[in-house]
Amino acid sequence: MNAMKHESMVLVGLMSGTSLDGVTAAVVRFTPADDGRVSAELLGFTLHDYSPEQRARLAQALTGATPAEYTRLNFELGGWLADGAVAAMAEAGVSRKDIAAIASHGQSIWHEPGHSTWQTGESSVIAERTKIDVISDFRVRDMAAGGQGAPLVPMADAMLFSDTTAWRALQNIGGIGNVSVVPPGGDLRGVRAFDTGPGCGVIDKVVRTLRPDLPYDMDGTLASNGTAVKAVVDRLLEHEYFLMPPPMMGHTCTSHQRAHLLQGLQGCQHPCPRLRVSHPKPARQQAAVQHPAVRQSSAQCT
Repeated sequence: MNAMKHESMVLVGLMSGTSLDGVTAAVVRFTPADDGRVSAELLGFTLHDYSPEQRARLAQALTGATPAEYTRLNFELGGWLADGAVAAMAEAGVSRKDIAAIASHGQSIWHEPGHSTWQTGESSVIAERTKIDVISDFRVRDMAAGGQGAPLVPMADAMLFSDTTAWRALQNIGGIGNVSVVPPGGDLRGVRAFDTGPGCGVIDKVVRTLRPDLPYDMDGTLASNGTAVKAVVDRLLEHEYFLMPPPMMGHTCTSHQRAHLLQGLQGCQHPCPRLRVSHPKPARQQAAVQHPAVRQSSAQCT
């Protein structure tokens, strides 16, 4: 952030999440303030859905592929990410010479807290295609420095969304949900963050299993037309994960495992897809507020 002390910067952010929906690209102007916080102005935003073939290849990579396929996918995903960056810049009407850098997260293939992490999507391909500097390997660097590699957003949450006098808790619901607890003024020394449980990744996998014609529950139609059964939600929340100290989910409790658990719990009693898809949402919501670490942070925020 030192380079941002006296002037604004325009960056492109690229993301391919655990739900495997597609490539999200955003062009954002960041302007620093004297108090250490940063304002963000969204200039352009695009989402390019993966084709069924692309999604299938990425999904296969999560469970095991050949060295040749991993290598090819790394370079091809780099090209898809580069295409996303170019499309977002065009949508924003921003020249490449005005972009300070492209920040690319890549696609997580494996994440094991405390040991290692792997994101694919070759940054060199993005740099060559766009002729713009690329920043990558965020999780790798964090874990190399002794962190858990996730969540990555608490520092940004503190700079962008902190209040001058009150504590704030910012809940992100992505493939896996996480919360950032930000102190007044955004003092980075007091920021806390951790995963709160499975998010959209579980819903997406359930939907694709029950309705192969749908990539996800569009506009929440299936879930909103169903009714959650409390006994099923309570059973999900009995998982040992929710009794742990502030954790990072990693592969100790994957979305794949949670999806299979949902199928098993509901398969006999609730054959209707609407009823099955309606359960992850309340489980996700209750996980966010019932987790022991969340309750402890909530007491601090009052």
